[in-house]
Amino acid sequence: MKRMEKKFLSLALLISACALQAASVPAPVVSQLKIRPQSLNGARKVAGEAPNRTHLTDKDEWYSYFSITPEYQKSFRASNIAQSLFGDALINTAGATTGRNNCNDKCAQTVLVQGSDLPDRNEKAWVAQNFYLPNDFDGALTFKPTISNFVLDFNFYGGLDMCVKGMYFRVYAPFVHTKWNLNMTETVKNAGTNFQDSDFTTATEFFAGKTPPDRTLKGGATDADNINVIRNPLLVQKMNGSVTQEGNCESKCSNGATKNGFGEIRGEFGWDFLRCDNYHLGFYAAAAAPTGTKPKACLLFEPIVGNNKHWELGAGFTGHWATAICGNENHNIGVYADMVVTHLFKAKEHRVFDLKGKPLSRYMLAAKMDAEVTNGLVGTPAVPALQANTQFANVYTPIANLTAQDVNVSVGAQVDLTAWLNYNGCGFNVDLGYNLWLQTCEKIACASKCGPALRGAANTWVIAGDSVPYGITENIINPNGSTVFYPLSFSQSEATLNSAPDEGLTQNFGVDNDQPALAGATPLNSPLNTAATTPKPINLSNPPVYLTEALINNDQTSKAMSHKVFANVGYTWDDACWSPSLNIGGEAEFGSSRKCEDKCPTTTTKKADCSDCLKSAVSQWGVWAKVGLAFN
Repeated sequence: MKRMEKKFLSLALLISACALQAASVPAPVVSQLKIRPQSLNGARKVAGEAPNRTHLTDKDEWYSYFSITPEYQKSFRASNIAQSLFGDALINTAGATTGRNNCNDKCAQTVLVQGSDLPDRNEKAWVAQNFYLPNDFDGALTFKPTISNFVLDFNFYGGLDMCVKGMYFRVYAPFVHTKWNLNMTETVKNAGTNFQDSDFTTATEFFAGKTPPDRTLKGGATDADNINVIRNPLLVQKMNGSVTQEGNCESKCSNGATKNGFGEIRGEFGWDFLRCDNYHLGFYAAAAAPTGTKPKACLLFEPIVGNNKHWELGAGFTGHWATAICGNENHNIGVYADMVVTHLFKAKEHRVFDLKGKPLSRYMLAAKMDAEVTNGLVGTPAVPALQANTQFANVYTPIANLTAQDVNVSVGAQVDLTAWLNYNGCGFNVDLGYNLWLQTCEKIACASKCGPALRGAANTWVIAGDSVPYGITENIINPNGSTVFYPLSFSQSEATLNSAPDEGLTQNFGVDNDQPALAGATPLNSPLNTAATTPKPINLSNPPVYLTEALINNDQTSKAMSHKVFANVGYTWDDACWSPSLNIGGEAEFGSSRKCEDKCPTTTTKKADCSDCLKSAVSQWGVWAKVGLAFN
């Protein structure tokens, strides 16, 4: 009895720990969406092969079967894909004012983008200043992600009974054309009244990787006193938008991004150690050579052909049992199974990670603090006033540009299990079956050049948040250009993509290690003050809190599992030497992904949500036509 009580107590503690963790840390999102390799499809592989195409029991010589299968696949459940990519940031139209989300609403694929100065700002909204937008911007991004594949599967099976009874090999190499479209649309409710000439007017411009103009602050009486603020564009994990993307990663993503190539070249070498007229049982070695594409992390929703260039090695088993219907040998029904388990060996991938405990912080802004202190910048109330050891270097960049890195990724096990019923008679055959696909959690390790931008003493980047980067000695900016701007030392290590410690205040009350800022003995004021007669002193960070390599969430891994049902109908024309066949089939695959609970509670008690290893399989349907030739 005491042992049972201890078990219940342990379970309660685990659930409580999960709830506390979920309450304190927002749910993470995937660093890369997990998909089933287009080449690995047990349903398409075996459709139409039973009972007299492969694993024949009455052969003593060479025989073979060749097939070509064109298939079209299309994803559904777009909200689940969006959930994997954007997590808790998603709301639906009804939740735009309440911040609550109906989890059963398939339209819950919208993210609000609002400046920190916007009245009645939604608590889930992304802070607009991160995207070089005005601090009173009000807009929304809506996503309806889709994936479509056209697969041309070449499959060859050869029986080696002339060498060893029951020995065979199989080679198949599907050619893939894949198209991924995030279908991002933007609605701008208010472009902002605090607009500067060098600000963006839409979030789409930022996410498309457009370079913002450098902002010039009139820093004194002459041009030599001006301050040029460099604002770097988003270089990685860009989103499909209506703006042409710059650089050599992708061009024009408004109509979706596409990739072409052979998924993998897969091979099997097996032996049916038990075989008879109505049953067989065997095993095989399986391997895959990577011939697909390697993602570059240029896009958040980047098209993938194959398994991300992993070599695979594993083993499988196959078997069946069949019997005549009512003693009629011309009509048979059988139960068939095929399962393969492979290991995905280490391969180098380019990934973009968030900061620990800050989902989607890759889209926050970092500011550089490596300028030599000028004008006697100090912080009080230290006596004497403490000299700042650095100040703003007038450079911003998205955090994604700093956390993008090469990593080594491996997957312990990948399983593709297919079980189906087959009826055949009078040349016709019908398959009805089930398929399970899963991948265990990825293992990620740093490559040799992991995280160089945030490594070592030379790193001087901080989280910018909604910090005001400059102070002035006047109460307001002088329109004649005589105002002197003093770059401050600042950071907001507690800021997230959807919140900032200041939340619209203009005096840096939310910066780390805050102290009133002075230039020598002169107090500095906020340049955002609108009242000439009422000075608003501004704070600085002394010292700022720097980003480090240890803050990168390299544990941002994923796993996958899906369940599929399929059906296939075919007809075979018998011939003494070769037998052509035609099969028509379809499948519906249901991917398992992270879902929020009913009524969208802010906490969860699911044990799985306590882990950074997230489920992110895609749901999709497909139809195929399989043309085969059996050579006897």
